[in-house]
Amino acid sequence: AESLEETRLEAVRDNNVELVQDILRELSPFTHRSNTAAELSRILNQPHFQSLLETHDSVASQTCETPPSSPCAFMEPPINSVPVPADAIRMVGIRKVAGEHL
Repeated sequence: AESLEETRLEAVRDNNVELVQDILRELSPFTHRSNTAAELSRILNQPHFQSLLETHDSVASQTCETPPSSPCAFMEPPINSVPVPADAIRMVGIRKVAGEHL
């Protein structure tokens, strides 16, 4: 039987926002001479990339010893619980067309 090992992932650093700002300062003199440097600078300055870094740093700075318990772990199963047959579960997808109300 296979045993599942819990892999603990840890961030290498929690100050990537500062690191990227330092990189951008160092990169600045080269952006007018190099298309590659200019492209890298544009990527690092994108709001979505900046938000990703901020979120990563925020999560990395938190120390979580154990994952939060599921609320279901504290609930007792119903007395007459019957397993749900596999064909009783249906998945529904909704595709929203831009400009139309849902």
